[in-house]
Amino acid sequence: MRILGWRVDRYGRWQDVERTVAPGGLILLYGLNEAGKTTWLHFIRAMLFGESRKDKSPYWSPEEGWGGRLDVVFADGQQWRVERRVEGRREHSRILAPGGAQVDEETWNRRLGGLSRFVYDQIFAFGLGELERFESLSDPRVAGQLYSAGAGLRGTDLAAAEQRLVQAMEKRYKSRGKNPVINQLQTALQECERQIRILGDPAAEYAEVTAALAQCDDQEAEVADRRKEIRVRRRRLLRLKQLREIFDAWNNTESSWAEVRDLPDVDPDEVARLDRILEKVEGLQLEAARAAKERDALEAELRSVPEPGPLWRERERIATVLEGRGLEAGRREERIRIRNELASWAVEERDWVQRLGPELAGQGAEPDTSIAAREQGSELWRALEQAEVVLRDRRATAEREIETLERIRQERVELEAEALAAVGDEVPSFGVAPEGSGLTVRGGKFAEGDIPGRRAKVRELLEIRRQRAEKEARLESTLEAIQSASNSQVGPERWAWAIPAAGLILIALVGALFGAHSVLVWGAAIVGAAMAVWGVSRGRRAERDAKARREAWERRKSEVESHIRDLTEREARMAESLFGRADWSERDIEDIERVLDDAARRMALVEDKRARIEQLRRDEERARRTVEMEQKKLQESEDQLVRCRESWESWLVGQGFPRKLSWPQVSAALDAFDHLRRLRRQMEERRRREADLGDQGRRWRRQLAELCAQCGLPIPSLPEDEDLAAQADWDARVCGSLRAALDDEIRRVQRRDRLRDERKKAAGMAEQTSDRLAAAKGELQRGWADLGITGEEEWRKVRPELRRRRELRDTRRALEEQLHRLAEDERELAEVAHWDPVAIEDELTELDRMEEELDRKTRDIGARRAENTARLKELEEGRSLSHWLQRREDLIAGLRREVREWAVDALALHLLRRTKERYERERQPAVIRRASTAFAALTGGRYRRIVVPLEEEAWYAEDAAGHRWPLPRLSRGTTEQMYLAIRLGLIDDLRERGVVPPLVMDDILVNFDPVRRRQGAKLLTRLAEDVQLFYLTCHPEVVEDFQRASSRVEVVDLKDWDPGVQVSGEVRHG
Repeated sequence: MRILGWRVDRYGRWQDVERTVAPGGLILLYGLNEAGKTTWLHFIRAMLFGESRKDKSPYWSPEEGWGGRLDVVFADGQQWRVERRVEGRREHSRILAPGGAQVDEETWNRRLGGLSRFVYDQIFAFGLGELERFESLSDPRVAGQLYSAGAGLRGTDLAAAEQRLVQAMEKRYKSRGKNPVINQLQTALQECERQIRILGDPAAEYAEVTAALAQCDDQEAEVADRRKEIRVRRRRLLRLKQLREIFDAWNNTESSWAEVRDLPDVDPDEVARLDRILEKVEGLQLEAARAAKERDALEAELRSVPEPGPLWRERERIATVLEGRGLEAGRREERIRIRNELASWAVEERDWVQRLGPELAGQGAEPDTSIAAREQGSELWRALEQAEVVLRDRRATAEREIETLERIRQERVELEAEALAAVGDEVPSFGVAPEGSGLTVRGGKFAEGDIPGRRAKVRELLEIRRQRAEKEARLESTLEAIQSASNSQVGPERWAWAIPAAGLILIALVGALFGAHSVLVWGAAIVGAAMAVWGVSRGRRAERDAKARREAWERRKSEVESHIRDLTEREARMAESLFGRADWSERDIEDIERVLDDAARRMALVEDKRARIEQLRRDEERARRTVEMEQKKLQESEDQLVRCRESWESWLVGQGFPRKLSWPQVSAALDAFDHLRRLRRQMEERRRREADLGDQGRRWRRQLAELCAQCGLPIPSLPEDEDLAAQADWDARVCGSLRAALDDEIRRVQRRDRLRDERKKAAGMAEQTSDRLAAAKGELQRGWADLGITGEEEWRKVRPELRRRRELRDTRRALEEQLHRLAEDERELAEVAHWDPVAIEDELTELDRMEEELDRKTRDIGARRAENTARLKELEEGRSLSHWLQRREDLIAGLRREVREWAVDALALHLLRRTKERYERERQPAVIRRASTAFAALTGGRYRRIVVPLEEEAWYAEDAAGHRWPLPRLSRGTTEQMYLAIRLGLIDDLRERGVVPPLVMDDILVNFDPVRRRQGAKLLTRLAEDVQLFYLTCHPEVVEDFQRASSRVEVVDLKDWDPGVQVSGEVRHG
């Protein structure tokens, strides 16, 4: 079973949250404390098994109620939906099977394989609390259901079955019990035997009473025989009544048949066949239209898909290179591990003996080595280091800001001096302006406002001259147009109609002379006259148009001449203002522009310096404020550093360490020295290994870069050899880009092939549909022709009448069959028409009266029997021998029955226990082997297997040297690793039998060291390849370990579910 998605309407902190997930693989739910991870775990448990009253807590299940939905899919592909809602103390469940059918909780429990809530919490969905309790694995409920699942008995809890058998046996018999049924029967039988021995033989009156009771029995038998005869007669009369009713219905059918219109007798199969053909024709018409539309759509889509490129040709090489990414990731991870180890070893080799030797041992104080104390010291040290780094950064920042302020001030002073010098310079007098140029010079310097104005006037003067030239050219073209319009003749256009009109009139005259048909003659005459009239009107219209064109050209000529005069006057005024004279040349323009350009350049330099000075003043003010702010921050950092150092030294004194120790030294003092000594001997080997790994990585990246270049994919530059993070980022980006490009190319090729095949298939389908449609139409027309029907409309009118005739014929045939089946012979069938229904009813009434008489006699016999029974009871109370004899027989029969049931239960319990013992002998070693493999992988080979001796109920961890360590001798982390390995062994064994539900683990790796935590992440990643696994954590390093173990891990930030959830730290999503 795997989870497809869920919706939380309300549960704990979650409200209106709906998510879907992949049906397999490893999914990490990441969030800080109180982000709702464990709440989600309890929600999944509650949705699968309902509300647990024992474990109910306001934190998980709010008092105001909760509700949600869970979608799951099983191994056979069936999708189920579970909806639960709790309001107060009432729980409403709605479980939907495939197809939408609603089922009960018992059916849902059988679909889960009989899995109980307790077993699911302990084995498949557990947190750190369940992991630390080993007794949960030895609980009988867990063992029984694991045995049931492993034996293939899904839906059966053998532990519960064994317990029910024991309870049933104890309820029937106990060796020294009093309340069990068999014990009570034995006691009663002993008492009965004692009473029989006391009493004597029965009296004669007892025989008389028993004879009277026997007579009552004979009379009851006689009444029963008489009642049986009456029932036989009743059945015969009812059969005759039914025959008469069927005969009447047959007569009515014959009357209806006479009223139906006489139509040819058509075989019903033929009518049905024609109806099917008609429906087939209509369906084939729709199918032909759809096939043609689908073929055209596929053709258009195929044209839109491009041809394969170089990525497709190099796909095999690309796949080979991309497979090496996993090896490179392993090499990079190993290099990181080697660098960390070398760094720690180097520090230890240099400082360990001096800092942690006699000086630390001479303090005489026992430090607190608990996890809380370690975390407190680590946090204090990190705070101290962070304060020092912040102080250094703030100090360097303040110095840089002061340098920046001095540099800005120096630059501003220099620019102010240059600007003052530039303002005092005068414009040179050579080539300033010719005489009468009109350029304004004030006190030997140009006015700043004169330069743009003069430059605009020069541009305006040039524009006026250009416009005047264009107008003069346009005036010349207008004069030429007027001349050509005056010379044009309209005579040929006016008389162009005369030739065809004269020809038509001539044809009419010739036809009249030779006696041609009058219609043709008159038609030619009318057309010729019409053409003559049309020609006259056209000539007049041409003369009017020519006159209008001449007048328009004259008006345009006047407008252009007026515009030219205006432009000439403007040009003269502008030249007078610039040069002092109306005539001017291009040389004047060049001189004045040269003088203006030189003055503008000098003024622009002065303005630039002024703007730069203003900018520097603003920068100087901003830099001064920045310096003040940085000095204030620097003072705050110094105060924070003092506080952090005092807290760190206070913690060291409280732990009994010297004040001068650092956190690495304290941590090293609390860790194992033998591990460090063993690592120092491997330093040189690790360095050589790191160099080899670096060379392999460089070769692989060069090969990858060459392949990307051949395929035309842009890639970033190769990272440095020592920057492993940059290498990982480069590998991920390049491989991801190459993988995505290759996947896109493969999808395009596959899509092109698929479209080509579908197009071919669609074309064939369209052709086949057309052929089938033509054949169906032909067959339908032939069938209608055989019946004398001309078309579909006539067929739809005749069809209901044919159906009516067939229904009447079938009804008549069915009634006749019923008559022959009910009648005993032909004589009775011939006489049915003469039977009187009233007489039959009277006879049935008489039989009812006779039955009432028999009932009265039965009541009388019962009264006599009661009287004799009372007499017999009085006799038995006086002398109870017969009572005790009958009592003894009843007790013996009951005792035999209970002993037989007890024997069946005892045999079933014996067989069940033998089968369970055999299963534990044969299957448990396989589980232990799987658990040992997982335990060895978790501990890095320090412990090679788990040992469970048959003669002891104990668990041992065997190390590499063969020494066995009992559970109490192991550390907390190793013990949790052993418990996890046992659960993984059970899960792996049950997985092969297909009984593993979704796994949920709540931060179970928190007490593992970094190396073993990474090993645990690898194990869980491999397990998630076959089952669905949800892992809940609040540690970013755990997320990174899982991402290094596999690139297909899906990481979900809980802050994306709820904006109120805060997640700190950087987490790279896989």
